[in-house]
Amino acid sequence: MNSSTKAIIISLLVFLGIFLVVLLFFKVVLGLSDGPIAGMISAVIAALFSPRRTVISKQSGKEVQLKWFFSERIYIIK
Repeated sequence: MNSSTKAIIISLLVFLGIFLVVLLFFKVVLGLSDGPIAGMISAVIAALFSPRRTVISKQSGKEVQLKWFFSERIYIIK
């Protein structure tokens, strides 16, 4: 499997996890069960906090990196 594909899959899974956690929080704790407002807010929050995929060109080849909004650490996907 290509490293770019791995990064996309990891990013999507993290987005889905954050989305579901925030959506359940809104529906269970806050009681926002009517309408699409909870889903829209959850999607925006998940988009902000999901990792960003960047492809860096180096002398040894291309390198795929994941970087989160709230963390300065960069994760390299091989």
